[in-house]
Amino acid sequence: MTLKNRIISPPSRGEILYAFNEPMMEGTVLSRPNRFMVRIDHDGMPIPCHLHDPGRLKEVIFPGNRVLFRRIKGAKTDYSIAAGMNNGIWVPIDTRIHGAIAEKFLARDFTREVTIGRKRIDYMVGGSYLEVKGCTLNMGGKAMFPDAPSRRASEHLRLLSSISMNGGSAYVLILVLRADVDCFAPNAETDPEFARALIDAIQSGVRIEAHSLSFDSKRVYYEKRLPFCGEFTSS
Repeated sequence: MTLKNRIISPPSRGEILYAFNEPMMEGTVLSRPNRFMVRIDHDGMPIPCHLHDPGRLKEVIFPGNRVLFRRIKGAKTDYSIAAGMNNGIWVPIDTRIHGAIAEKFLARDFTREVTIGRKRIDYMVGGSYLEVKGCTLNMGGKAMFPDAPSRRASEHLRLLSSISMNGGSAYVLILVLRADVDCFAPNAETDPEFARALIDAIQSGVRIEAHSLSFDSKRVYYEKRLPFCGEFTSS
């Protein structure tokens, strides 16, 4: 693909992709009453925090683990979790930042949230469709997605496969929100349907790229493009 026609253009290594504006505070997880609420301890005070990520996040959100949170007033809480500690590093777990980060990769003018039938794809970029997925799970040095069964993610891949097979141009940009990984693979054990859909998408001509990022508790940086693990190859 020529530079002129490039859809995904990775930033330079070390480039800042996102910076949280609010001061960060540190707390310890007490419990997770539901998918979007986490109770944390901060200096001996129990605080309810919003969690803007419906994934299982078992490696990050569990009693006793450290998290970073910030003051953001919502419908039910005054605070929101930004990141959790895993494998000795902070891992961002607020999906609201994914769009701002992804747009640093888009080399051309884009349109957000394009509707196709009853489905929506994140971006239209120069005539190509592009979907963004955020990945936080590290299993033995492998970045793996999803961490819970995701019918929606599989449906997105099937839609992009159909677009590609009918002569269209389709992409998936996977943001791996940690730098301690060597490659990317679908989490076939957790979601075999997604793994099959990913293989079908690759074979259908959907271009899939995974890129790793790092986080210093305030800013997200670009690291590198990740290869696919084992038998999985990107186009």
